[in-house]
Amino acid sequence: MTISTTDDPLVSIYGHLSDIVQAMSGALVVLRDDGVITEINPATSELFETAPENILWQPIQGFFISNGYSLDEMFDFLVDPNTKRDLRVHGLVRTAKGRELEVLVSMRLIGHLQPGVTQRSAVCTLLDITTERKLQRDLAYAHKLQAVAQLATGVVHELSTPVQFLGDHVHFLSDSIAELAEASSMKLTGAGDGVLVDLKRSIAEAQKGLERIHEIIDAVRGFSHPRKQARTPTALRPIIDDALVVARSGYKHVAQVEVHDEQTRLALCCPADIRQVVLSLIVNAAQAIEQSCRDDLGTIRVELVNGKGSSVVIRVADDGPGVPESLAQRIFEPFFSTKEEAIGTGQGLTIARQLVEAQGGSLRLQRPSCGATFEICLPGATEH
Repeated sequence: MTISTTDDPLVSIYGHLSDIVQAMSGALVVLRDDGVITEINPATSELFETAPENILWQPIQGFFISNGYSLDEMFDFLVDPNTKRDLRVHGLVRTAKGRELEVLVSMRLIGHLQPGVTQRSAVCTLLDITTERKLQRDLAYAHKLQAVAQLATGVVHELSTPVQFLGDHVHFLSDSIAELAEASSMKLTGAGDGVLVDLKRSIAEAQKGLERIHEIIDAVRGFSHPRKQARTPTALRPIIDDALVVARSGYKHVAQVEVHDEQTRLALCCPADIRQVVLSLIVNAAQAIEQSCRDDLGTIRVELVNGKGSSVVIRVADDGPGVPESLAQRIFEPFFSTKEEAIGTGQGLTIARQLVEAQGGSLRLQRPSCGATFEICLPGATEH
């Protein structure tokens, strides 16, 4: 008697399991211990954005940018009787279309080695966590900004009263010296005149110093102001001026700053976000010039110009060493930095681009003959 395979329960179960694997939303890969991919499901092709034939029988190392472990280490971990025989690691993969994704790789050994068989295999699931990791970084950054803003607000509040107190008294001294000079002008000798001149000069310098403190307080107040999500028509020159005041301690010993304002349009943006981006670019420019170990002062040039259509453009350029061509495509990657670990975290440009793109704009690196130029393009207020 012949039994139809469609009535065989094992065949039915196998077919059902196959359907489940095919329907999985996560990528599933069967991997030999030499790194060759032997089986995949449709979600794997979707993850790597290429046809199955371009993945099967290819080494998985060709898709990973980094995962922190060698394949030998991963398989040794799985066969170690002291482990749970389950491994989870984070990795960074590049798709066939050039997109870079953060993935969570879960790996488990398939069965046990048979007598005489030395090659091991494992089943791996790859879960795209790019969006979740981005949200985590954004949240951490938001918390950091909130803490800094609260600290800055407290410092500004504490400084405002004594600075105002000093300003009032310096103003009083200035008026009093002027009155005394006028009342005793007939009695003063040449030496007395010199003393009055010195006093007036000292008072004038003290007033300039207090004005400078007021400028810094106003600039810091702008950075610590609660962030408004709504985009508003914004003049960009005050944003540049605030950023330069806050960043001055970082660039004053290494570079001179030139500002060229040819802009007549308002940008449609969140001022707090763009202020943060400009500050980051100015600090980066100063650090680049400082790392070039030059004897003279470098130059940071900030340009405000009207862009194509109704857009507006901010350019921040420096005459430092520039960005090598081999690294130019990676500077906006998360955690990638050309600076020393104590100086850079590789987050600044990534977050800056995210903030600009959230405004409907773009941030890109231009390739000048020397140094580096970053261009921020924002929609003009007349577009809406």
